[in-house]
Amino acid sequence: MTAPALSGLSLVEHEAEVTRLCFAPQAGDEELARLGDARIWRIYRNMVRTRLRRVCGAALPRTKKALGPEAFEAAFVSWLAEAPPSTRFFREVPAQFAAHLAPRLEAREEGWLPDLARYELAEWTVKSADDADLPPLAPEFGFERPPVVSPALTLLEVGWTVPRKKAKRYEPTPLHLCIYRDPESFQAVTMELNELARDLLRAWIPGDRTMTEAVQAVAQARGTAIDARFIDGLSSLLEDFLGRGILLGSRA
Repeated sequence: MTAPALSGLSLVEHEAEVTRLCFAPQAGDEELARLGDARIWRIYRNMVRTRLRRVCGAALPRTKKALGPEAFEAAFVSWLAEAPPSTRFFREVPAQFAAHLAPRLEAREEGWLPDLARYELAEWTVKSADDADLPPLAPEFGFERPPVVSPALTLLEVGWTVPRKKAKRYEPTPLHLCIYRDPESFQAVTMELNELARDLLRAWIPGDRTMTEAVQAVAQARGTAIDARFIDGLSSLLEDFLGRGILLGSRA
């Protein structure tokens, strides 16, 4: 291997040049030779781009298929050139690619494509969510303590039936979604919520009020009476959420 022609640069400057050549749409042998052996650096460049392409495709498989290989590759190439990833964590890369991809999806005639990408990204994010900073839990669930909601969860509003993966076509239907990570399989699971369940879960996520305070605030905002029917429905919802691992319990 020949000595790098950039040996006079600082480490930071050298890293910046490597990054530029990895993310540029094209990199000639002469440019790569400035780093050392052009053949080795071309292999390295291809490895970097292939790894990033794979992680984006793994996070957005249905979006990629809907776009088609050529349009997806064009978006990928322009992303690396114009707004390359700024994170060292592969799990965060798809969100940055999706942000760059969004305007292209909005310009397409398939009105469901933006929702599909947002939905797939939510699934990816939930599966890779970090739950290391969970607060300590009380021995028993209680209404006079703040609830603790799983951090591996997101609420998403979509205007198309994109979660219904086996459907032959997507219909323009507003849906309130809860996407969470199953504690046993570690796969992303999607629930369609009604508005009340959505509002309750939104109120519980911050964990800054007791369960009673949060429920009362939601009921008041919606003009809903807390009667026997409401309590019965709430009990069923809590049992379901606790069983699914959406609610983890009460804060100690």
